[in-house]
Amino acid sequence: MEARVAVNQFTDHLNGLLERRGKRRLAARDEIVQRFSNRLCAEQAKRDRLKYEAVKQMWESELCKRMDRMDEQIQIAHDRLVVVKNFARLHSTAEEYTDLLRRVEEVVATYDPYDMGPDIKEALDEMELANVPPVPEIAGCKPEE
Repeated sequence: MEARVAVNQFTDHLNGLLERRGKRRLAARDEIVQRFSNRLCAEQAKRDRLKYEAVKQMWESELCKRMDRMDEQIQIAHDRLVVVKNFARLHSTAEEYTDLLRRVEEVVATYDPYDMGPDIKEALDEMELANVPPVPEIAGCKPEE
C-alpha cells in the first residue's frame, strides 16, 4: 500500500516536471516510473524475505528448545522406570517381577505418544501467551520469489 502511494506521488511529481520541460520527454516517463516501481517492489520483496527468514529462525530455535525439554522429560521417566525395575527385581519374587514387567508392557502399549506431561503443556501455554506468530510453512506466508 505504501509503495503504491509512493509511486503515485512520484508519478504526479514527474508528470509536472516533464510537462514543463516538453512533450518529448513524456515518452520517457513510463520507463522511469516502471523502473522506480520495480525498485520499490524489489525492496519490498527483500524485506518480506528477510522477515520470513527471521520468523523461521525464531521458530526453529523455539522448536529446538521444546524438543530438548521433551527429551529431558523422556530421559527422566526412563531413568525412573529403570530404578523401579531394578528395585522390583531385587526385592520381589520371580512371579511379582514377571507381573510387574507385564503391567509395564501394558502401560507402554496403551500410552499415547502425543500425550504431553504438565511441564510440556505449561511450556506450550507460555509460548501461546507470548503471542508467537504461526510457523511460516503452515501459515502459508512464504515470501514471493
